Amino acid sequence: MTRALLSGLSLLICAGAVAQQPAAQSTAAQAATAQADPQESGPKDRQGLETVTVEAEREKLQKQIRAFVGAIAAAPFDDSIKRWREPICPLVAGLTRSHGEFILESVSRIARAAGAPLAPEKCRGNLYVIVTAAPEDLLRAWGERDIDLFGDAGSHQVRKFISTENAVRVWYNARLRAADGSPLSEFGGVSGGIPENTHALGFRLAFDDVRELTSVMVIVDSRRARGVTFDQLAGYVAMVGLAEIRPNADPGATPTILKLFAGTAPTEGLSPWDQAYLKALYHTDQADKMQLAEIRTSMLRDIAH
Repeated sequence: MTRALLSGLSLLICAGAVAQQPAAQSTAAQAATAQADPQESGPKDRQGLETVTVEAEREKLQKQIRAFVGAIAAAPFDDSIKRWREPICPLVAGLTRSHGEFILESVSRIARAAGAPLAPEKCRGNLYVIVTAAPEDLLRAWGERDIDLFGDAGSHQVRKFISTENAVRVWYNARLRAADGSPLSEFGGVSGGIPENTHALGFRLAFDDVRELTSVMVIVDSRRARGVTFDQLAGYVAMVGLAEIRPNADPGATPTILKLFAGTAPTEGLSPWDQAYLKALYHTDQADKMQLAEIRTSMLRDIAH
């Protein structure tokens, strides 16, 4: 199945008038001129110029990475970035068996490469990828059958999500957990009470509890996704399914699969920038309050390599 869709640096030698000097002085001047021969100093000058150029390019790349991460990462103030801590179990519906298996295998491969936890083959789905021509009807019917489908979100937020006209709708459910992985207890032992972290350490530079993804729904509107290849769809699903991405994120000129439905030429599957972001998300400390900075540093190493 074919899936093709993604000045001059010169040595300044004094040109002023040279007065007539004795022969000894003339010889000394010739020696000084010989020491300043461009053929001998040129390589050092070129090396210096190359160093300046590399540093300028690196600084430019740093700014691009900062803008990219700032545009796509859903990072609330004074709270951790969401990611999977429990094993991910992708479930694909609405496609033929072969296409569904391709999406499933692609998402699983991308998750492994990023370092995200994957459940064994037989597992209970928590990353739902559904392709349908009637997303509104599906979500309403699903919500009526499962009262926990949208977590504790209010009815207005749910209605807005269902009625959106995006080609892909993504819904994230998450919960708080102690940074060491322990579940939070309920204050006073009262069911449904305020969550309490009995493992809190109180470090100023680290979160005592972090937000972990518990389920993600990726609903693809087949009417608006025409012309998209399965390579592209798999990359897009993996990017929004493994990381919480800002709704309608605008990554600018950065090469990313997130521009798939933005009317610009998308990449074929995940771009190196997408891969670097996912890898950084799962290889940095989620409890570190400087995680965003660590993500940017990790991406710079991978992209500049």
